[in-house]
Amino acid sequence: PQGEPRRMAYGMLANSVEATKEASVQFAADARCVDVCLRGLEAGDEAIRVAAAKCVKAAAKRAPAFRGALAKKGGIAPLVAMAETGSVEAAMRAAWALANLAVDSAANKTAIREGRGLAALVNLLRRQRAASPLAASSLRNYEGEALRERAAQGLDALCQGDAKNQEAVVLAGGAEPLVRLLRDSKATQMARLRAAFATYRLATSPANWRALGE
Repeated sequence: PQGEPRRMAYGMLANSVEATKEASVQFAADARCVDVCLRGLEAGDEAIRVAAAKCVKAAAKRAPAFRGALAKKGGIAPLVAMAETGSVEAAMRAAWALANLAVDSAANKTAIREGRGLAALVNLLRRQRAASPLAASSLRNYEGEALRERAAQGLDALCQGDAKNQEAVVLAGGAEPLVRLLRDSKATQMARLRAAFATYRLATSPANWRALGE
């Protein structure tokens, strides 16, 4: 389907895949799911790309085989592009998908770092500040907080058990925005928790101690 029908089809698919654990497992087990996600991630319509990223996030969380298959077919690059140039929602969805693709996958952690994904997540944290308290109830502020949370989640996943990524985050300037988020009393509890986990990962590398202490 083209245009609006295709947008609606991907939106309905994303809602279905995200609805339950069983639905995401069933989707990930379908041999067509990787190609469906790739076509969506490469679409010209951002709404379709967002829906595809939701599918990736849900399937990657439940299925290790899906993580590897999507990465091998080139699924990391369009997600990184979304994180770099997409809207706040698109960047947040991409960061969440990248986080789940990195779980328990040394190959994907390396591929995301080498494909600029790690730097993209750091940049999301550096550019996204907490909104004014006066805008606390706005959709934009909600999306901004979600973006900070998922960017921190992505860095946490990338750094877990990966010394190269731990050092790469610091070299990319990621220590300061993570610590700032951790200390930000206006941030959501979950965003601060994600930042705490990510900062802990960085601290497991002695090479990062000085940067974290500054």
